[in-house]
Amino acid sequence: MEAIQKVGGLPLVIPISDPESAKQAMGMVDGLLMTGGQDITPQLYGEEPLPEIGNYFPPRDQSEIALVDEAMHLGKPILAICRGMQLVNVALGGSLYQDGSHVKAPICCNICKMWMNSLVHTRLIFILKVCLLVCIRLKNV
Repeated sequence: MEAIQKVGGLPLVIPISDPESAKQAMGMVDGLLMTGGQDITPQLYGEEPLPEIGNYFPPRDQSEIALVDEAMHLGKPILAICRGMQLVNVALGGSLYQDGSHVKAPICCNICKMWMNSLVHTRLIFILKVCLLVCIRLKNV
């Protein structure tokens, strides 16, 4: 919130609410910051919860997915951090690994390399270069 204020923005906290209110909420803002938090409901990406998964809260997930959908519809920017990025992925039809112990660094590296090869001329290239560097560091640790 402080970072938004430091660059002249006025952060508004959008409460968890009925997904139908997303249209009204997104009409009041210039962009959407999706923050961290608990896990995302596995049923939203077609899986049953594993025993290792942490807490999740379906009303928050549904409310935030509606916000992402409306932001995309209106062409408003989304900055997603941690859980927020995972939620955007699920909102766009993606899936997740429910627990980090099921992911190995080489998988991350292969995904980053694939994105690098297919998205060379997009705005995501800088982010993907950073992702690739992180993967290389993990692999060499």
